[in-house]
Amino acid sequence: MTGRSDTMLHRGAAVAAAFDAHAPLIGVLLTGPSGAGKSDLALRLIEDCPYGRTRLISDDYVEVRMQDGGLIAAAAPNIAGLIEARGVGVLKTPPAPPTALRLVFDLTATQERMPRPEWWRADGATLPLYPLRPFEASAPAKIRALARAVFCGQLPESGQE
Repeated sequence: MTGRSDTMLHRGAAVAAAFDAHAPLIGVLLTGPSGAGKSDLALRLIEDCPYGRTRLISDDYVEVRMQDGGLIAAAAPNIAGLIEARGVGVLKTPPAPPTALRLVFDLTATQERMPRPEWWRADGATLPLYPLRPFEASAPAKIRALARAVFCGQLPESGQE
């Protein structure tokens, strides 16, 4: 499919994550209910990025649309570059442009020691869905490692195994 389809809104947070100093950024969608740690994890991914390249796509509501055969995440103009830090308030951060989504993390799912990815489906596309405990110190490193693995073709990118 080429072209662009209608936009869907998803409660969550999305970042354009860097896993090295030069490779393209990987779109990551963080899902879970209010208080699950989406914004906290997004902020840690941004602030602690060893390459200084990770950027916020959107916080709270993420526009997701099919474009040129893949899913694109973007922020509504009125919230671009804004992230809510619980207990602190709304902070400004440099926004990412619309970015291709490649990974989805469920911040409320039970983690197994060696999980096989589930599949997140939207608008005819399928992406790997991983459980993740957002408040673990290693959560940002796990996201960067999985982003690197997807980029390098070491993980399946759709439910068509």
